[in-house]
Amino acid sequence: MNDDKLQIKLNILGTDFKLTIVRSEEAYYRRAEREINKIHTKYCSKYSSVKDYNKLSSMTLLHFAVNLLYEREQSNDISESLSVLDNLIEQYTKD
Repeated sequence: MNDDKLQIKLNILGTDFKLTIVRSEEAYYRRAEREINKIHTKYCSKYSSVKDYNKLSSMTLLHFAVNLLYEREQSNDISESLSVLDNLIEQYTKD
């Protein structure tokens, strides 16, 4: 794996960001840039009557925060379920 540094430029919601990242993570940054801009564009279209750019940007941020929290919760539920299953399997294989 090539973990040397790479300088990239992202444009998120009309703002340019010059970043130095680990080369192996570039695809994640590029994908995040596309997703953020895509969701923001959807909110701008859906709520075209909202002229406050900060509100639309905040809605975009909230969208991703809720999705992240939901994914974490689902991941924890799966981990807990797997732990319960592991314990059950362990109990039955002892007999």
